[in-house]
Amino acid sequence: MAAQGDRLQAIKDELTDLLEVRIGDLLGAVRATQDVTRRIVAAEEEIRRQTAQRDQLERELGPLQSNADGLEGETRDLRARVDRARENVERLRSLREELMNNLSTLKGELDE
Repeated sequence: MAAQGDRLQAIKDELTDLLEVRIGDLLGAVRATQDVTRRIVAAEEEIRRQTAQRDQLERELGPLQSNADGLEGETRDLRARVDRARENVERLRSLREELMNNLSTLKGELDE
């Protein structure tokens, strides 16, 4: 009977050891699951933050795009004015040169 009691104790000790190993494995799995859960929560929070930031930037983009379109129109107008001014300058230079030639001719005629 003592041998049977020893055998039962050995089985009980072995089962206790197995249970401790299983509990340790289970605690490791729980910790790993908690870590993954924290990472998922952080990733979801980052997704929400990035989505909110994207939405904010899209709201800001509309007025900026309108402003850019208006500025492009102004730029075209200014370029056209600059082109006209350059043409006027060239025309005035040409007229001045013609007048200078005429004056030179008149002076030559007066000197003769």
